[in-house]
Formats: sequence, structure tokens, C-alpha cells
Amino acid sequence: MNTFMGFPDYMDFEGQNLAENLYAIIIVGFAAVGTLVGYFMNDFLITLYFLGVGVILSFIVVVPSWPIFRRSPLNWQTPQQDDTTNTNTTTTTTTNTNTNTTTTTTASPSD
Repeated sequence: MNTFMGFPDYMDFEGQNLAENLYAIIIVGFAAVGTLVGYFMNDFLITLYFLGVGVILSFIVVVPSWPIFRRSPLNWQTPQQDDTTNTNTTTTTTTNTNTNTTTTTTASPSD
């Protein structure tokens, strides 16, 4: 598993979807509240402060790979064994268009 300074750095697909929804809800929520508070206080700077706090909070919540984002790990399929013993076989097919003949040559490495 991949880690960064001892912390896991991966997220599963469900966690990525949750993180995307959380950051959108946090930023839009803080922007809406900041807009209302700034409007009633007649101060646009308050709106920007609310938005800044929302961005910082969403960064803290979404960027680290918290365990809540790793609840549905992917179960990878086990690799299948190849039954053929000769895996270095090269097949070359040439077609002569003038005489409509096809020649197939199979070459195997010699042991």
C-alpha cells in the first residue's frame, strides 16, 4: 500500500465521490451564509472571509485520505496463470494482393 509519511495516500471510488460531494457542500454552504451575512451587514469583505474559511475547511476535510474515504476498497482479481509454455511466439502474416495468397509464418525461439 502506498503511504506518505506513514499515512495512506489512496482513496477508493466511493471515497472520491464522498469527498467531491463534501467539498461542494462545504464551499457552497459557506458562500451562501457569507453572502447573507455580508448583505445584511453591508460588508463584502465578510462574504470573502466566509468563503475563505469554507475553502480552508474543505481542504482540511477532503485532501487527507481519512479512513472514511477508504471504506470500500477494490477487490482486485487474482492474476491467471498462462498454460502455454512458449510465450515468445511471433506470428507474421503477409498477403500478396496480386495473386490473393496469404502466407503465415510462426517462429518460436529455440531452446
